[in-house]
Amino acid sequence: MILVYGLAIFSMFFGSGNLVFPIAIGVESSSVIASAIGLGVSAIIVPCIGCISVILSGLGIGEFLRPIGKLPSQILILLMMLLLGPLGVIPRSIIVAKGGLSLVFSYFPDGILAAIIALMGYLLAQLPGVVKVIGKVFTPLILAGLSIIFITGINFSSSITPGKQGFYDALLTGYQTMDLIAALFFAQALVNSAQSTMRSKDLVFSSVIGFGCLMAVYILMIVVSNQYAGQLVDISAEHRMVSISQFVLGDYAKVIASFVICFSCITTLSVLLKEFSIYIEGQIPALSCDSIMLVTIIISYFGSFLGFSIIASYLGMLLSLIYPSIIFLALLRLLKFSANWICGGFYFMLAVNFGCLCLGGI
Repeated sequence: MILVYGLAIFSMFFGSGNLVFPIAIGVESSSVIASAIGLGVSAIIVPCIGCISVILSGLGIGEFLRPIGKLPSQILILLMMLLLGPLGVIPRSIIVAKGGLSLVFSYFPDGILAAIIALMGYLLAQLPGVVKVIGKVFTPLILAGLSIIFITGINFSSSITPGKQGFYDALLTGYQTMDLIAALFFAQALVNSAQSTMRSKDLVFSSVIGFGCLMAVYILMIVVSNQYAGQLVDISAEHRMVSISQFVLGDYAKVIASFVICFSCITTLSVLLKEFSIYIEGQIPALSCDSIMLVTIIISYFGSFLGFSIIASYLGMLLSLIYPSIIFLALLRLLKFSANWICGGFYFMLAVNFGCLCLGGI
């Protein structure tokens, strides 16, 4: 069961941004090792700290953030849920999954493909025990497909293609995966799913397995995309995964790349859709979870036509302000600091980051 939940964690986090950003890092990297470490810090270590903090605290997300104040925590939760939900990651997942599906069904209009993705995510979200289903069914398929593409794509005789970006750029790019914010809510979903069947310590081991798989896949993606940087540099971010597949496997790659991209995005989409709907239902009991899921997926469907770059840009602006404070809060929680220290640390980091952003904009 520890392995099942570990695999589920991998699929829950390996979504739209995770298919795009590691490849973008590899294409622009001046040092594969430095870039991998940078991405590992912001997209592996930081969200793993958040996930383990929530698991070990035994608290819901509201109580976890309560030291910063009841109203500020409610506002922060709403903002994070909207970013993970219909105003951010869910439509982004539809965009990237649609690109994967178009490999096999290129004759369908984009609107039809997006509707198919939205429907699949909606139906998966309604399954009881969706976390276990993801761990047992979807993750092995995704890992198998990724292994075929990226392990086959490694060319040991190829030299590293020098780019302009290094550790710091990879670190900042890793923030855009939004995995720390997702970790705070995914951890709660894991706790709820594993109630009475697994101890907190077991879920911590599952987290380590899941994030370990993520790091291994990220390293492969960075190495292979760096080796093909010359061919990928002029290709749009959301289409590079497809291009790598075709470079490595030729025309036979279409089916493999298609299901890897689709399943990776749909698993993330479904968990986020369910968590967002549960949250809204808790705030507005008059609405049912099913009706909220339906409205949310419809909004996300239309939002997906904004395009990946537009969604990524406004998410990046919001994250640049609040993300460091959330990281600091999760770290203080894990180290069991008092509520006063957590509150002070959070607002201190928020003030410092706001000042830095203001000075940077002058």
